[in-house]
This record gives sequence, C-alpha cells and structure tokens, in this order.
Amino acid sequence: MTKRNFDISVQQRADLLEAYRKVAPICLTQKQAWEHTVKSPAPRYYVSRKQAFQKVVKMIKGDFSEVNAMKPLRQSMYYSLYQKTLQMIDKREFAGKSLHYIMQFVVCQPAPSFFIQPYALMKIFPIAKKEDKERMMKNRKE
Repeated sequence: MTKRNFDISVQQRADLLEAYRKVAPICLTQKQAWEHTVKSPAPRYYVSRKQAFQKVVKMIKGDFSEVNAMKPLRQSMYYSLYQKTLQMIDKREFAGKSLHYIMQFVVCQPAPSFFIQPYALMKIFPIAKKEDKERMMKNRKE
C-alpha cells in the first residue's frame, strides 16, 4: 500500500465514523446503523487517482469488460466515476485538459455512497474508533 492509499484509507475510516455518528441515533440496532452508514453519501471516492484513471480511460474508449467483471459495489463505484468524469470533461474549466489531470478532481467529488459492504464497516469500525481516539488525544496535547 502506498503512502497516498494509506492516507485515503485513514480518511475513509474517519469519514465512515462521522457518517455512523450521524445515522446511529435514528437506528434501532448497530447492524441497521452500519447498513445506513455505508449507503450514506461519502465526501469523496476512496480510490486513488491512478486507479480511477486506469479504469475510466478504458471505459471512455468503450472497453467496459474489466469493470463489468468486478463485484457489484466496486462496479457501481467505477460507473459513477465514469459518469462524473464525463460531466467534468464537458465543463469549460477542463477544456483541453488531460484525463489524468481531470481525474484528480473527479475522485475528490462527493460520492453517492461509501461503496463498501456493512460487514466491511463492522471490521473497520474498531480501527476507526481507535484512530479517532488517538486524534482527540493528540489534539488535547497541542
């Protein structure tokens, strides 16, 4: 895992915890809270610009085979990225810019969901809580 991907993972865990805290009070069970959390809008796409570029450039060229072979959630994430990329290409401020350049802005756009399964959140949750606690302790010392 590269440093950049590690940073994305840390940010994803923090964002998941924040989303969980928003939906948990209205849920009856923790399982229900996890399900609502992963379906919540995410502040960004949790994929590197390089990974997104490699998949989306093929889709723009008409080759959807690699994405169509993916699991449904990952597949829907790349289709969503593809749609956002097409929208951004049409914007005046990106006229004449390379797809590689545009992709750095696309992955930072809000995503319709976190594109993970509730059971994955169940495994991520303790790590996210620990990191949040460490962040709070660090901020208190400063």
